[in-house]
Amino acid sequence: MRCDCGKPVEFEREPYIGKSVWEGFWDFFPVGKLCARILETMFYRDMVKRFAFRDVKEFQEAFYYILSLYGGHFTYRSLQRALKGLGVEANVKTVMNYLRAMEESFLVFQLPIFSPSTREFMIKPRKSC
Repeated sequence: MRCDCGKPVEFEREPYIGKSVWEGFWDFFPVGKLCARILETMFYRDMVKRFAFRDVKEFQEAFYYILSLYGGHFTYRSLQRALKGLGVEANVKTVMNYLRAMEESFLVFQLPIFSPSTREFMIKPRKSC
């Protein structure tokens, strides 16, 4: 297209043109802020008020650390040691209570370790699930 003087006209492209539907959607929908707001709401309104934790700052540190372990395998003791490294002085029973609160709020789920061997499951029932 040319303007009245004969020079070619360059149009500025809109930032969403040429992208897929979902790419354009994420430009206009701030998902990170929304997820952070939902997590904060769950943390304060659901878990802290419902379970009445005394040390909210300690629980908050544990909360965000456990969320960062998405899909990881850990034991209560290894989690307690990792939290101790972050400055959270909590015993194993407290860590178990934190995980129970998060599980009852449907934030984390305990999954059994898959073992195709029935014999192995019968020998070590605690290790298999």
